[in-house]
Amino acid sequence: MENFMQLALMAANGALTLVVSYAGWKLKKYQAKEADRERLEIARSKLQLASSRVILLRECNHYIRKGYAPIYALDSISEMYEAYHECGGNGAVTGIYEEFRRLPHTPPEMPAANPAVKEERIQYGPFKCEVRP
Repeated sequence: MENFMQLALMAANGALTLVVSYAGWKLKKYQAKEADRERLEIARSKLQLASSRVILLRECNHYIRKGYAPIYALDSISEMYEAYHECGGNGAVTGIYEEFRRLPHTPPEMPAANPAVKEERIQYGPFKCEVRP
């Protein structure tokens, strides 16, 4: 009977060791997955921030070149700029964004045609081309 008790204790000890080892292995595997998930989340955040910066710079420069920014563009770009800063965006965009915000909301007047400049028409074969100096 004593041998049976020792054998049962050894079996229970082995089973417990096996269960604890398996639990430790699963815990390490879970922690590795979590670390990968965190790295992926950080990479996604950086990618979104970089994408937002590119879009903001492109759009602000587009309207600065045009010389005006319609109100709908101001609204959408302002929302993106605020989200960019809430997500950790730095001041790389701020200068251009401030210049963009100062733009008028209607297009500038088109210059009147200069009456001193005369239009020429040149014919090449069956095609007529307008040439403006």
